[in-house]
Amino acid sequence: EAGAPGSTSGNIQVKSPTDFMAGKVAIDSANDYIDVAGGHLTATAAQNFIVDAAGDIELNADNGAVVFKDAGESMMTVNDSGLSFDDNTDITMSTNEGSNTSLRMIASNSNGSYQSNIVLDADGFVELNADGGTIDFKDDSASMMQLTNTGLTFDDATTIEVTTGDLDIKAIGTDADIVFTVDDNNQNYELMRLDG
Repeated sequence: EAGAPGSTSGNIQVKSPTDFMAGKVAIDSANDYIDVAGGHLTATAAQNFIVDAAGDIELNADNGAVVFKDAGESMMTVNDSGLSFDDNTDITMSTNEGSNTSLRMIASNSNGSYQSNIVLDADGFVELNADGGTIDFKDDSASMMQLTNTGLTFDDATTIEVTTGDLDIKAIGTDADIVFTVDDNNQNYELMRLDG
């Protein structure tokens, strides 16, 4: 129950009568308030709005969507179908740690009868940009293939197979050759060269 103007009741400070607004609870000033109208509860802050909990923070929307907005415009929606953005979006990890850090996407299913997949699907291009110079494809943390600016490397016996159509190998640089090299007792030997 609210106290007299200028007093406190719980964590709500009741300001002077000039700060009272119909249907609203003023907190600290008329620019920071909680508004209950038409079945909606709106908390408004003149500066930053901070939600801080020693435990978990739970957002529970029975209608199935949690929408994040900026000045009334939707930026991001979370629902049971996934996470969707309404404009170009960067997911950025910025740290000042003294060691290497990783931004990880992990899909797991506690039901052992089913697996979880991560799918990258774009109407345009999928771009992988590694300033370190290596893109490493792994299976259960074991490297299968590395793509670097010097070539493509496989960590085990590998078959390149085309199920339909032709396998087209091109060296399209000026006067470029196609060279087949093998390893014999840790020595590289040129087995065959197709002169361009």
